[in-house]
Order: sequence, then C-alpha cells, then structure tokens
Amino acid sequence: GWNPIGDDSNPFAGIFNGNGYAVRNLWIDRSTNFVGLFGYALNAKIRNLGVEINNSNGGVKGAEYVGAIAGYVDNSFITDSYSTGEVSGIYYVGAIAGDISYSSITNSYSKGNIGGYAYVGGIAGAVYYDSSITNSYSTGNVSGDTYVGGIAGDIYLSTIENNAAINKEVNGSSDVNRIVGYISGGSVQNNFALDTMTTNLGSFSNAGVSSYHGTSKTNDNDGLKSQSTYDGVINGDGNGGLGWKFGNDDENPWKIDAIKHDGYPYLYWQK
Repeated sequence: GWNPIGDDSNPFAGIFNGNGYAVRNLWIDRSTNFVGLFGYALNAKIRNLGVEINNSNGGVKGAEYVGAIAGYVDNSFITDSYSTGEVSGIYYVGAIAGDISYSSITNSYSKGNIGGYAYVGGIAGAVYYDSSITNSYSTGNVSGDTYVGGIAGDIYLSTIENNAAINKEVNGSSDVNRIVGYISGGSVQNNFALDTMTTNLGSFSNAGVSSYHGTSKTNDNDGLKSQSTYDGVINGDGNGGLGWKFGNDDENPWKIDAIKHDGYPYLYWQK
C-alpha cells in the first residue's frame, strides 16, 4: 500500500491544502510506526482535505502512531478535514491522527471503525502537551484494551472541547469512556455523546464524571442531526450548543442537510 509521507528522521514540514479534494482508496498494511497519508508531520499545516480509506484492502494498518491523515503530529495543525474507513494498530491509533503534541485538530470529522491495544480514539489516540481537539466529531466504533475514547484515548495537559462523539460502541478493558478514556490533566468540557452509545464505562471510577462521558444527545432532528445542537451558543453546562460556525467558507466551514452525509454535519466544500 501507500508509503507514508515523512517519518521521525525526515518529517513532513510544510503546508498541504487539499483544496476540497479527497484522497480516495488509500490503504496501508505495514508493521512499522508512523503510518498514515502522512507518517510524521512537524511544523505543518494540513487543511481542506478528505482521506477515504479502502476497507476491502484492509484499511490503514500499522504498529504505533497510526492515523488516516497522520500517524504523529508535532507542532502542527489539521483543520477542515475528514477521514472515512478503518484504521488499526497497536499503540496510539486514531481516525484522524495517532498522536498529537503541541498541535490541534479542529473542524474535522471521522467515519470508520478504529481498533488498537492502547491509546485509541475516534479522532486521535493521544492528545499531549498543549494540544487540542475542538469542533469535531466521530461516528465509527472504537475498540481497544486500555485508554479508549470516542474522541481521544488519553489526554495530558490539553483541551477537548465542543465535540460530538456519535460512536455506536466504545469498548475496552480499562479507562474507557464516551469522550476520553483517561484525563491526565487539561480541559475536557462541553462535549456531546450519542445517548445510545454502548461502553463498559460503568465498571470504572470515572463513569460518573461528565468530562469523561459528555452530555447525552439523541440521534435525531432534535439532537445530533440538528444544526442548533452544533451552532447554538456555548453555555458550558451541556444544555447549550457547541458554537460551530455554519456557512460557505473556511471561517464558517460547516453545513448540514437531512438527506446528505447521514444527516450529520459536513464541510462546505463537500457535495
């Protein structure tokens, strides 16, 4: 399959603007680290990009630091982008990115099942050191053993805010939850989650902590398929909205339509 762009000895460091196009039929089957369209991104900006994975060829597979768009992201930005399809690995596995440090993912979404052993997330496996995931959502099933979450598996001194976990299932053995599996410090607030999502979070001491599991929302036009859920004013208690911007440009990137993209938000440059 695809040979990822950049690794730890020669990272991708530049600007990649997809201009509203998608890389389609991507597949990777490697036993190495730093696996994705970009293996390792350092001081990079990636935007307006779709990555559509070919599941019939096994999806995107790697060892550590595995993601559809990037395996490892350092001091970089991913925005207005999406991924679809299956991603799997061992450690640090995410639909958009495996691990992000000093970086951000915003206005992005993923659709596809994600699997690994530890640090597994519907957007990113791990979010460390002044990093953030905001204004994003995930719909695929997420599975692992430990540190497993619908948005992120583990965070440390970072921010997870104003996102939606629309996953049907998030499962593992320990430190598993709807939004984030484990929080080592940082801000996790004002996130929504599918009310029918199944997890084994009830087994753990953090099961009742709202920052871990978010505010429940129904999967209909009064909940996660309603524009008002996403663009409503943020009030921080879960009863307001997520503050997303809807329109037709990079500053207002979201759209929503009952008959397109399963009724969930999509990016303005998509059909």
